[in-house]
Amino acid sequence: MKKWIVVFAGLAMLAVASSTATMAASPYGKFLPPGQAFQLHADSMPNMIALNWNIADGYYLYRKKFKIIATDGKVGQAHFPKGEIKTDPYFGSSVVYRSNVRVILPYKKVPADGKIALKVTYQGCADAGLCYPPITKKISVPITAAK
Repeated sequence: MKKWIVVFAGLAMLAVASSTATMAASPYGKFLPPGQAFQLHADSMPNMIALNWNIADGYYLYRKKFKIIATDGKVGQAHFPKGEIKTDPYFGSSVVYRSNVRVILPYKKVPADGKIALKVTYQGCADAGLCYPPITKKISVPITAAK
């Protein structure tokens, strides 16, 4: 009987060690890293920049957590799509975006190098219970000349 207890105890320790090693390899455990959950891409059209997020299944972004600042160049107010209403225990009733979201940002002045530098902040969560801290990215968007 003691032999089986030792075998089971050894297997249990091995399972815990394996689980701990897996969690250490990925700080998000079973959740996607933020760069995979919320993929940001930007492009320009005459007089506007489109900021596009591809959002993984089971994840969403909060509208009120977006902050877009031009660090080089001058931009107008961002235009957001409608979104859906989600009641959240932490943020209350909020507009969220799933699957993808496209934010249109008009520009007013382009620097001499033809690129507008932006500091973009956003925050989202997973339906399974993880809310990511705010994510800030600095991007430089080459501007398409008007025809």
